[in-house]
Amino acid sequence: MEKKVVNSKIFHVFFLGAREQYRGRKISNKLVENNLKMAAQGGFSTAIVEATGNISQYICRKYGFEDRVSLNYQTYEYKGVKVFEEIKEHESCILMEKVFGVGEARV
Repeated sequence: MEKKVVNSKIFHVFFLGAREQYRGRKISNKLVENNLKMAAQGGFSTAIVEATGNISQYICRKYGFEDRVSLNYQTYEYKGVKVFEEIKEHESCILMEKVFGVGEARV
């Protein structure tokens, strides 16, 4: 099934993480919350993120992002080479999307 891209304002979340010594302090959650607030203030209709690890995928799902396309690190090949096969602790990179509805609370 082919999905059409609609002319709209798309907010791209690009990188999410915290240094190891700051983990467990919900910093990544706060980053997502603040990004979604900025998207709401800017009148964006959609937010997207390429979530490359288990934690960022979990956090994004928690804030209403849905999986759209997934690339498995163990099976993906580029020119016959499994370029991501050394990545063991994470399963895949996922393009995730959150579509804001009319009147929807964005966070």
